[in-house]
Amino acid sequence: MEAVDCPCNLYEMAKEICLRIDRPKRHCSVILHRGRVVAVGTNQMKTHPIAKRYGYLFDEMHSELDAFRKCEGRAGLELWNFRFNRFGQERISRPCPKCLPWCVEVFDGIHFTTGEGIKRMRGNT
Repeated sequence: MEAVDCPCNLYEMAKEICLRIDRPKRHCSVILHRGRVVAVGTNQMKTHPIAKRYGYLFDEMHSELDAFRKCEGRAGLELWNFRFNRFGQERISRPCPKCLPWCVEVFDGIHFTTGEGIKRMRGNT
């Protein structure tokens, strides 16, 4: 994993979305295709058949899955995961053990906040 810089507007957009989420854990996933935002997802309490297929607890959708279902079928995607606490402080947003296997298969790059900056994990490249 390597440290990376996040496009400022992407970081601020995700932070704003996270702070509007009415849950203790505020996750936001942004998917880019050729540098452009193609989908945004947040963690959801609602169930979805795709969540059941991947084995999520209570069939809840994580932000990665919420975003990916909006752009499934595209190639050359980059995942940017963000998490902030209620004070707007960055927290760790690495994909969980349920998300990580399929994320590595479908994304060319996976980026996530760590509380000390943003790290990049290689995807399917």
